[in-house]
Amino acid sequence: MAKTLDLDFQNLLNNKSSWASKEETLRFLEDHSPFMRWLERLSLDKEFIQNKDLILQALTHSSYIHENKDWSFGHNERLEFLGDAVLDLELSHILWRAFPDLNEGELSRFRSSLVNEDTLAQWAQALGLEGFLFLGKGESNKVLVEPAILADAFEALLGAASLINKERPQALLLQWIELFNEHYMPGEPAFLDIVRLQLFDPKTRLQEMTLELFKEIPKYVCDDLGEEFSCQVSLQGKVLGTGIGSSKKKAEIAAARAALIEEKEFLNINN
Repeated sequence: MAKTLDLDFQNLLNNKSSWASKEETLRFLEDHSPFMRWLERLSLDKEFIQNKDLILQALTHSSYIHENKDWSFGHNERLEFLGDAVLDLELSHILWRAFPDLNEGELSRFRSSLVNEDTLAQWAQALGLEGFLFLGKGESNKVLVEPAILADAFEALLGAASLINKERPQALLLQWIELFNEHYMPGEPAFLDIVRLQLFDPKTRLQEMTLELFKEIPKYVCDDLGEEFSCQVSLQGKVLGTGIGSSKKKAEIAAARAALIEEKEFLNINN
């Protein structure tokens, strides 16, 4: 996941040799206007005023704690546990109302397609979350922010919001869904687009469709690019989709996903 860090914020964090007190930390953050504007964009400014400790804990990765023993707020792993449950519940409510014709199994698969690590990492990036995480130097100096770190921080932030005000999570999620949709380019399905139901297990779904339509299974060809893999999926010599991933399996899944999004490409193979 490519970084879009608030470099001023990260440089200030990395140049702090020690956080002498909780009060000093809070003064620094309250004086950092991009941080406060970011909270306002996510509609978390009131939650921050009510309970700064929980919001800061949600943004803190365990690697930061290891390098900053005086950090007063803890890391976000327990909040991630809570946020995971809150996310499942609130998305279930949203999907139940939005798709009255889907059965239980379809709703479950739809929800699963929205709460997997990759989608949550994309959602976190759409919110600008990676720009304001407290990461250890080992993590913050990496070219890419680990998707697992972004996904966990997203859930932790939702968990913190639910503790501050239990009535807020669903309204926050609806707003954050809008931010997700604003962030992604044309061609990507909207967050609640029914096509995401097909993307729950894209390789299986693509194979089912090609067998039904053409009595053939798609073929995957992958190249090792060093730090990642590039993969093409094709049928009858026509490329249906391409994808990149940190492993061959992930690249194949990305290629199948791209093929399903551009479904018209293989529906017109015989034309």
